[in-house]
Amino acid sequence: AAKGIDVNVVDEYGRTPLHIAVIAKNHATVKALLAAREIDVNSVDYFGRTPLHDAVLSKSHEAVKTLLAAKEIDVNAVDKFGRTPLHKAVTSHLHEIVKALLAARARGIDVNAV
Repeated sequence: AAKGIDVNVVDEYGRTPLHIAVIAKNHATVKALLAAREIDVNSVDYFGRTPLHDAVLSKSHEAVKTLLAAKEIDVNAVDKFGRTPLHKAVTSHLHEIVKALLAARARGIDVNAV
């Protein structure tokens, strides 16, 4: 990121620019933010949701795949409602996203968290 730019600044809901880019399905911005060394890919908003939760909630398979490529991503993050991204994908019948998340099994995804 440019010097002096805080890529982890939060709005009144605790969302970072990464959360907002994911929700808006702005994939170019998601990729640019992930390239910033200081980006927190597991930042949580007011509801305890990470950008990965938001990617699932936004039904954005592309954002899910892009976020899963980040080595620091916490695939088992639990929001304030006790839901992981996998749980939300399964209950929303998002089959392609479920497949992408299950492919992250090597990264330690907890399939029993559903």
